[in-house]
Amino acid sequence: MTVFTCTSTGQSITLLGEPKISGEAKVWQTNRNGYLAKIYHSPTPEHVQKLAVMIAHRPKEPNSHLNHISFAWPKSVLKDAQATCVGFLMPEIKEAKELIDVYNLKRRKTLKLDVDWRFLHTTALNIASIIEAIHISGYVLGDIKPQNILVNDRALPSIIDTDSFQVRNPKNNKVYRCLVGSEGFTPPELIDQDFSSIDQTEVHDRFRLAVIIYQLLFGGQTPFAGKWTGTGDTPETNELIRQGLWLYAPNRLIQPVERTIPLEIIHPEVQRCFLKCFNDGYKNSNLRPTAGDWVKALRLAVNELTICGKVDSHYYSQTYGKCYWCDRSTQLGIDIFPSFATTSNTTANNIPQQLPATKPIPNYDQVIKIIAYLLGLAWLLFMCINFCICLFTCSDNNNSNSVKDATQKLTQSQLTEITTSEIKEYTVSIGISFQVNEETKIPKVTNVLEKSPAALRNIEVGDQILEVNGRSTSTMNATDVANLIQADVNTVVFLLLKRCSSRLKPGDYGIILIKCQNIETIFNN
Repeated sequence: MTVFTCTSTGQSITLLGEPKISGEAKVWQTNRNGYLAKIYHSPTPEHVQKLAVMIAHRPKEPNSHLNHISFAWPKSVLKDAQATCVGFLMPEIKEAKELIDVYNLKRRKTLKLDVDWRFLHTTALNIASIIEAIHISGYVLGDIKPQNILVNDRALPSIIDTDSFQVRNPKNNKVYRCLVGSEGFTPPELIDQDFSSIDQTEVHDRFRLAVIIYQLLFGGQTPFAGKWTGTGDTPETNELIRQGLWLYAPNRLIQPVERTIPLEIIHPEVQRCFLKCFNDGYKNSNLRPTAGDWVKALRLAVNELTICGKVDSHYYSQTYGKCYWCDRSTQLGIDIFPSFATTSNTTANNIPQQLPATKPIPNYDQVIKIIAYLLGLAWLLFMCINFCICLFTCSDNNNSNSVKDATQKLTQSQLTEITTSEIKEYTVSIGISFQVNEETKIPKVTNVLEKSPAALRNIEVGDQILEVNGRSTSTMNATDVANLIQADVNTVVFLLLKRCSSRLKPGDYGIILIKCQNIETIFNN
């Protein structure tokens, strides 16, 4: 058992389990919940000095309001029994996948990840936002690559390996350089250069960020892959970058192939950013779009995404005007965003295996008919009247005492009766109906009553209810969910939603705070 001392708290930190080995260190689980220890193979005085600067000058966390860790920043130096610095303590990024797991179709299939083009846009937007925050604090990432970016199921990324960043001490301007880089992500002016002798700038990061965003939006394809039409063999990736060659370079020595996803399908502002980075930026690196420029362009792009009318997992840009993914699936027999709710007519041998289909949700009128058949029309009408009374009680400032009484929770017998029905759908007093998906165990909104508190907060049919008042719905039964969502006047209900609608503003995921007569909505922009 190996034990070190956390210098910031004086606590003992015990290393647990088997480590993950990287180039210059091992990463261990620890006895401190939520924290990992990175222990260097051969710690140097420069390691110690660099860590001291990073711990003293942490960038502002852009997603603290979402209780999210955007970068695994050093928390405290760890010392051994001889008081020698051996590494550092850092937050553990939990329940997240490597970026390549999200944009690569084969890996998505293996991990059974529910990802669509809107999710990838939102992830790209959030990566740009995090890198913008890091740049504002004066840091240069240096080695931006998919392996150093993790993303969770809310499209929120986390950047790891932060101790490889280039760090400048604000007190004496001493620079601790980033010594590593990755093929395919290094800007042309740095290829074959000695990183140990170069002070990098955020301009170099701009190139790397553009490549990451390209891979996200184009299903893992790179801007430097295509049919070589020049003389001789196809140059290596770094040589193509050095010469400023990519799919849409002015000389067009690299041509798209049949499976190349065209640039024209994305929003025009995002197209312009790519052209500025790889064409204008090749001539003058300062012309490359900043992380902030990408944030603005991607926000516009996310806003203009719309859902396909044929396949529920397809999104396309309104500026393009049609669903590219449907056309591509028809032409190539490959759908990189296969539907999770419908079955394709294409043979299984020509398309990736789809995830298990979910049952289509009936509309509200159909639900009423089925419930009426199962439970009796008289009982249903009686309950609907009571629900409506509850609904208007929550939204009416001048409600009477008799109407207030109607906002009480459903009785246990009523809840039990609904739970045992075939549909398992609830209508609750904030004005929504929901069903629990039998496979995911996640409730999904099936109806929103007009002028209800839920309607006023723009809750939509199809929204998935991930949490109620901070509790995960995946661990509850339908009765528990319905009980928690019941709301009297001045009762606040906190809902964490995942949205599949095309009408959501920037950010796929949001927290809804519902309070009768005083309601706030917060979305991740």
